[in-house]
Amino acid sequence: MKGCAMQKSRLDGKKCETCNKGRYRTTPTKNYRTKVRGFPVVVPEATLVICDHCGDAYPDRKERQRIEALFDQQLADREALPSGEEIRALREEMGLALADFALFIGTTRNSLADYESGKRSLAASRSTALMLRALRRSMEKGPVDVLDFLEEEGRKWGLELEIRKPLRA
Repeated sequence: MKGCAMQKSRLDGKKCETCNKGRYRTTPTKNYRTKVRGFPVVVPEATLVICDHCGDAYPDRKERQRIEALFDQQLADREALPSGEEIRALREEMGLALADFALFIGTTRNSLADYESGKRSLAASRSTALMLRALRRSMEKGPVDVLDFLEEEGRKWGLELEIRKPLRA
C-alpha cells in the first residue's frame, strides 16, 4: 500500500473520547495493523490520532477511507475480485436476466446492477465474489473442485488454508 502525506486530523488537539483526560495528536505511524472488512491488513504508513494520555489510537475517517481504497486496489491488483464487465459477461453467457442471476448468486437485483455498472465494489461481499469466480471457472473449464478452488482463491487474499479433504476413491 502506498504511503500517506501526513495531514492534521480534525481530531487533533481534541479531548480523548476514551479516557477524557488526554488530547489527540496526529501522528505518522509505520506498519499500522488493522482490519478491513474482516481481513488483517498492515499499512506501511498511516496517519493516526493518538491520545497523549492513554494511548488510544486509530485513523480518522479520511485516513480510514484511504486505507480501504488501498485495500480494494490491492485486491484488484491480485485479481481477487471480478470486475463489473466480467460479471455482466458471465451473466450474459449464462443467458440469465439480471433478477434471475442475482437470485442465483445470492445477492439483490440492485446490488448486482451496481456491481455491473461499477457503482459499487464487490469487495463488500466475499461470498458473492467467490460464487462468481467459481461460476466463471466452471463455464470455462467444466466441473470445479470446490475445496481446491477455495484454497486457490484464499491465496489471492493472502490466506494459506490447509483444508482437510476427504479421501477420494
